[in-house]
Amino acid sequence: MRNALHDLTAGLRRANPIGVSRSVLALGSLSTLLLSDERSLFLTFLPNAAASGCVGAGRFGLFCVSEVITNGLTLATIAAVLVLVGVISGFAPRILAVPHFYVAWSVSQNVVLVEGGDQVNAAMTMLLIPWLLSAPRGSAYSPQTPYFDLLRENAFAYGAAELIRLQLSIVYAIAAVAKFAVPQWSDGTAFWYWLQMPTFGLPPDMFAAFAPVLEHPLIMVTATYAVLVFELSLVGVIWMRGRWSRLLLGAGIAFHAGIAIVLGLWSFGITMAGALLICRALQNAAVFSINVQRPGARSVVLGKG
Repeated sequence: MRNALHDLTAGLRRANPIGVSRSVLALGSLSTLLLSDERSLFLTFLPNAAASGCVGAGRFGLFCVSEVITNGLTLATIAAVLVLVGVISGFAPRILAVPHFYVAWSVSQNVVLVEGGDQVNAAMTMLLIPWLLSAPRGSAYSPQTPYFDLLRENAFAYGAAELIRLQLSIVYAIAAVAKFAVPQWSDGTAFWYWLQMPTFGLPPDMFAAFAPVLEHPLIMVTATYAVLVFELSLVGVIWMRGRWSRLLLGAGIAFHAGIAIVLGLWSFGITMAGALLICRALQNAAVFSINVQRPGARSVVLGKG
């Protein structure tokens, strides 16, 4: 068991980071489809129903098309799972680039109950398309697949890479700034209420075990404000290089993994972790960044460091 785990860890370290990142994004969509009850995901597809996901552009989503053609969702779900499993396997990234986006976009448009991760997933997979289509054939996990070399050779790939970082910076900026307008976040009590939410909070027994510690105002207020400060820090860290930026992005990945496990927001947590993995990979690639090696030492870098 230990040898198998060691081999898996070594394989992930050698794997192409962009291949790993897109697979994590696919895992985020897959978790939405496999870990949720179909009746809660697709409450109704009646054209005039308020909860319908088949309105506007959403009518062209995979699940709405399946409902019209087959009068059911089984075929769409099977097709979506097959595409996502294909992405996770690393098979033919150029061929699966557009189908992956279509599945992610369909989930974001047709699923009634969403928690933010599905929309980010659709945006990330769309921005990966020009990057993936520019790459030569080969497994997405192969270290020889020159994703980063393409950033110096292909303007569309480079632009897509920068838009990924810009999109994620905007997401964190809005997430942090919008929280200040909510009284529970501004007064430092939001964390207490979030952990007790029936849908996304801790299980009652687990919350009861932590309550004696969490009910102390200093601990609760500090934890609540720490989330806001951390989200704001990620807005800038995404564009930086250096040891501290790598550590903070790693902490961001762990933070979102914790959200997935503790609060049950699997799609959101996995998707945001996958997006940060892309930014983490771009830190060592030929993209614009601010090099921060020690306090007071900064330099703008455009090129491979």
